[in-house]
Amino acid sequence: MSEPVPEFSRRVEITKVHQPHKLKANEAELLAIAKRLKLPELTKLEAEVSIKRGRGDTILVTGELFASLSQTCVVTLEPFPVEVNELIDATYTDGEPPPLNEVLTLAEDDPDAPEPVINGKIDLGELVVQSLSLGLDPYPRKPGVEFQGYDK
Repeated sequence: MSEPVPEFSRRVEITKVHQPHKLKANEAELLAIAKRLKLPELTKLEAEVSIKRGRGDTILVTGELFASLSQTCVVTLEPFPVEVNELIDATYTDGEPPPLNEVLTLAEDDPDAPEPVINGKIDLGELVVQSLSLGLDPYPRKPGVEFQGYDK
């Protein structure tokens, strides 16, 4: 059984370090990502990322994404346009993961464990979508709209 492919998959070999990677979602991918993230509309998703070797067996992925979309206002329930610029910063490891019974100690300045590299590749597209989802306002409000309270 094969692993499901994300809506915006761009698997890149980790040997392609120190090269910029430009990613742009096509129309079908934009529709699928909007559905996944429960957005009324996603009209643009682009990113530029680079892959660098870190210390030991770590691989660092950094960059920036740009998206044009609509979110639904939590007050009026109307969609409104939003522009998102989000930095991308992720760490992967191509080494062997620690045994299940071994305690993983993380550095204080790095609260997230590195993601594993799968078959020598990193899915930059999925990383971009995950970064976009983290950059969305969880309680979006249309500009100028304020909650006036409940009528009694």
